[in-house]
Amino acid sequence: MKGVSDFSNKIIWFDSTCSGGEDVRGIWDNRYLQDVVNLSCHCSPSTKYLVSGDEEGVLRLFSYPCSDSMAAFFEYRQGGGSVTEVRFSFNEDLIISGNYSGALFIWTLVPFENTSQQNV
Repeated sequence: MKGVSDFSNKIIWFDSTCSGGEDVRGIWDNRYLQDVVNLSCHCSPSTKYLVSGDEEGVLRLFSYPCSDSMAAFFEYRQGGGSVTEVRFSFNEDLIISGNYSGALFIWTLVPFENTSQQNV
């Protein structure tokens, strides 16, 4: 990412919503995504997850930090236009997103269970 100084890489924010840092580079510079315009992002309070919302109404859930250009993500369509704001609840069980018309969408965050590894 151009224009990122050593100083800005060391800043730790209380509530991370900036979509331009090295720690969220993977939401922009991701080889699985083309021409994405992210309007909002939020890091979860435990700094375990990162959620982003784009102009096409798509929410993407990443692991945090997300600096890899091959970062994996879960993707969901909000419906009803662009995602203008997205936030985690204080206890990380909900994601709340909104659009330009003022509609709010409340998403329940459920633990991911890896079904590819089964005990025999």
